[in-house]
Amino acid sequence: MSFAWNTQGLVDCSGLFVLDQKDRKFRTMGCFVEDSTHIKNWSVEAGYGNFDLDARWKYIGINDLYTWTVNFKKHLDMGYASVQTDYRHINFRLDVSSLPFYVASTNWYTLDSILFAGVTYGRGELDLLDVKWVSASKLSIIPKIEGSFEDEFHFSRFTAGSRTGVHTINVGYTRGETDPDVDRKGYVFSDSSRFWEIEPSYSYNEGPNSFSLLYSYLNADLNVFGLLREGSSEKRFFFLPVGVDMNMVKADFRHSTAESPKRTSAFSARAIYMQLELALLWDDRRFYETLAPNRGLTSSIIKTLSFSVYNRSFRLYGDADIKLVDAGAGYEWDKGIGSWRIKPSFFVDVFYTHAEADLRKRTETTNALYAEHFTDTLSWDVSVVGAVASAGVALESPKHFFAGLDVSQIVPFYYSKEQYPPQETPAPPPPEDQPSTEPSGPETSEESDNVSNVNRFFKLFRNGFAINAKMGVKF
Repeated sequence: MSFAWNTQGLVDCSGLFVLDQKDRKFRTMGCFVEDSTHIKNWSVEAGYGNFDLDARWKYIGINDLYTWTVNFKKHLDMGYASVQTDYRHINFRLDVSSLPFYVASTNWYTLDSILFAGVTYGRGELDLLDVKWVSASKLSIIPKIEGSFEDEFHFSRFTAGSRTGVHTINVGYTRGETDPDVDRKGYVFSDSSRFWEIEPSYSYNEGPNSFSLLYSYLNADLNVFGLLREGSSEKRFFFLPVGVDMNMVKADFRHSTAESPKRTSAFSARAIYMQLELALLWDDRRFYETLAPNRGLTSSIIKTLSFSVYNRSFRLYGDADIKLVDAGAGYEWDKGIGSWRIKPSFFVDVFYTHAEADLRKRTETTNALYAEHFTDTLSWDVSVVGAVASAGVALESPKHFFAGLDVSQIVPFYYSKEQYPPQETPAPPPPEDQPSTEPSGPETSEESDNVSNVNRFFKLFRNGFAINAKMGVKF
């Protein structure tokens, strides 16, 4: 329970930029303005958020027929509010946003917190992405596909734990489902999924030292699909069932150096290990193909083509395994300049990630007279070593004002990619006024391919950085 009343307002803006303006781009920015007020045993928060995502990936094939670009964009304006009330052994909280989305939760605890438990329930709708696929060929019968990724979801979470002295043990269990959007027309992307997660954790806090250890296991069955809805007609042209298993262990340590009762510098360190396993399941039923382009044809295109007896579809199946190891350390200074406080900080993470994928692509062709299929093997083995360097500074006035700025830079050290079958790179076309001196077929060079892969990877992060700025007042 707080004293009489107090309030705090905050403006927080963040951005992540990975720039390669020619073939690939990833940019996301978000700003959030919020205010909170505490009156006796009541607390109220309200805010407004603005989020922008702009990502592009261009795939360059052997010619325009096999070259395409996919764009992911999203602009989101969101208002949200929450209210919480605290009593002697229990509290209640309700969060509501304009997505629409709401979360209701309650927590029970003993006065000495030897035992505590909580229940949370959430339900809402997500409009995640606007997707646009464009073919580079002017002869393509599907020159462009535009749609949105939407679904509805609900989840329940249960927590229980115990605090004895400086030790705290907590266990959380979450279970949820997503359901597809049923109202939007045109091209629609959605999913029907089931997931559950368990999170046991331990924390230690005594004097200048604090330590926490978290383990998380996530299991999910995802069914991602794309539909074309026109009037009363609904055709599914994309379907991908994926099984997900994720294990993560995270450890954090912090040691504070007391310089005065109000000023404290601190050393912090962390380590993360994560393993993600993906299984793309085989399903040979009709309409469960990974991609069936003919079903993505609109009625206007079908009328133009009159009648088609040729169909080609694709099924993708296999598995992938991704491992990530990250370790970092940093220091935060807390210095006084007159009655103001300035907090510069520096943190460096070193990471290693390794990904293996062993996939099969089955191509199925049918017409009025016969049906045939053949299967390609697609395998990748990718390793990346790098670092993320972060620097920041925070400034606080004696009473009301605080501000902060943090900048992070991705620094890749090593990149390796092996692919089977080896990727063929077509010879570049000669200038228009010069006859070709190159062989007519595609050329492959393992050394040149490796160099080009490394150059393309490092180019992605050459100008890549993340930034976070915040400013607020409290009184």
